[in-house]
Amino acid sequence: GVLDEARKAAIVALGATVGDHHIHYCPTEQALPDSGASSAVLYKIFSLLDPLPLVEVRQDRADLTDVFLRLVQDD
Repeated sequence: GVLDEARKAAIVALGATVGDHHIHYCPTEQALPDSGASSAVLYKIFSLLDPLPLVEVRQDRADLTDVFLRLVQDD
């Protein structure tokens, strides 16, 4: 399906990025994954996508190398 500009703008306003065939949402510090805030935002994104079909929903996981590089870059 095609995502109209109004829904794209609403999804971007929630902190997600919209690509041609994907949407990427990474919770901010105010909506950490363990808090209910990130889930609430994710469900708002899902509701904005309705009635478009979802092909895949995936949670990215960092490996130890990613964690190490992030820690080293922060210092």
